[in-house]
Amino acid sequence: MASEKIGSLFAGELGAGRRDLVRTGSWAMGSASLLEPMVYLYRFTGDEKYLRFCFEIIRAMEGSTGPKLIAILGRGSGSVYDIVDPANKWHNGRKGYEMLACLVGLLRMYQLTGESEYLLPAQRAWQDIIENRLYITGGTTTHETFRPAGVLPGESADEVGEGCVSAYWIFLNRILLHITGDTRYADEIEKTLYNHLIGSKCPSNSYQAYFTALDGNRPFELQNIWGGPPPCCLSSVTRSIARIPESMWGRLSGGGFALVLYNAAETSTSIETKDGPLPVHFKVESDFPTTGNIAVRVNPQKSADFPIALRVPAWTNRFVAVTNGESRSGVPGQFLTITRPWQANDEIHVTVDMNERLVDGAPSYAGHFAFQHGPQVLALDGRLSFAALGEVTVDVARPVRLSPALTALPPGWVGTQAYEADNLQAEGKAILVPFSDTGQLDVAHTYRTWIRAKSAAPARAGVQSSLMCNQS
Repeated sequence: MASEKIGSLFAGELGAGRRDLVRTGSWAMGSASLLEPMVYLYRFTGDEKYLRFCFEIIRAMEGSTGPKLIAILGRGSGSVYDIVDPANKWHNGRKGYEMLACLVGLLRMYQLTGESEYLLPAQRAWQDIIENRLYITGGTTTHETFRPAGVLPGESADEVGEGCVSAYWIFLNRILLHITGDTRYADEIEKTLYNHLIGSKCPSNSYQAYFTALDGNRPFELQNIWGGPPPCCLSSVTRSIARIPESMWGRLSGGGFALVLYNAAETSTSIETKDGPLPVHFKVESDFPTTGNIAVRVNPQKSADFPIALRVPAWTNRFVAVTNGESRSGVPGQFLTITRPWQANDEIHVTVDMNERLVDGAPSYAGHFAFQHGPQVLALDGRLSFAALGEVTVDVARPVRLSPALTALPPGWVGTQAYEADNLQAEGKAILVPFSDTGQLDVAHTYRTWIRAKSAAPARAGVQSSLMCNQS
């Protein structure tokens, strides 16, 4: 009832012959992001006035005073940098959060109408972000806006990866995954989830970093509803973390079950079989992403044939699934589908090679490299390393070999991963931990993701904050 009243107020006050929607409220794309919730109102109520208002929002978005997402992304250049909000001159007007929110609304309209013009802008924006504007941690934007192609500065002063942007980037990928079944979108969900999204939260409390740099300090702060402006990023990140199960698995359109992420979890669902719906309980036992050893327990109410699709991450070199002694190998970037008669207490034992590797930081960090372990980006944390972080170098000619170094973790540290690397060179011990674990203790220390190659020049210095995670 409350949502209907709000929706009816908007529909009655805004639109043709009334107030210009994209000149009302928080900038043009901010106002046009009403599209997503209005689609939901129509779906839940069936009231045609909400659907008419959805079309009115799109007309305003594409009109003379709107940002023209369909025209530019769907039919034009396909570059998010070419979307300039005419009502928002803040920084460069290419506001990431609001743009992604509008694209989510268009995707919901595609699901409602089947009109491809609502799908294409999101797909082309996705491709542009992947190729030109995405950090290795799955975050995007600096100073909350999209930057020119390949410009990815990662220091604290650059205000990297607003929390709302990370949350809505995951949301966009989740909807595209549900629409297309393409594992590329699942790879991006996994990357952002394990790195930038979780990394924006202090592991020991609810404090949050509004921005999450790749190099520098992580200024965690308490955001609350009792004073100041509404904490949009706090709610967006928290909501996105709570919605992880929506990315974990799903039902196949033709009947069956898909496992997308590999952290420990369990669910009960109904699978469509040739004999009708069948209740099945699934349980995933793993310590992923520490290792790639995973057990999937399948418990149907009765024996039945149906497919189980296992996502094979694009980053792995080897993916093997063993069921009742039968071994199957998966192709990176695809689903490995197993169709057989499933019985109570059947198990699938999955082994995923975590492919420990280096990634080049060019062009923004030419001559610098970062470590990756499975979907995780690793970083040097000043609290754990005795060497000056700027003096640590990496010998890129040597293979990456990581050795567990759990004894290096100090009291109070939240997390169970720490590594030494054979090809790191430093005066003193240099310890790598997951990017999402860095900067967590109540001391003014820094961390670095981009590590200078053995013969390269030092990286540029960033402006760093002294506000760190408050343990109180």
